[in-house]
Amino acid sequence: MSDLLLDTHAFIWLTENDSSLGNDLRMAIDTADIVYLSIASLWEIVV
Repeated sequence: MSDLLLDTHAFIWLTENDSSLGNDLRMAIDTADIVYLSIASLWEIVV
């Protein structure tokens, strides 16, 4: 019932299993119905 838009840092921390991603955010990601990532985040990662 909830959707979530990750920012670039949260996405990188999630994919790298970084401890900087707090437990509250991990739980929010795990329980979200849909997790979005902006196309701008992909651009930021490439740059």
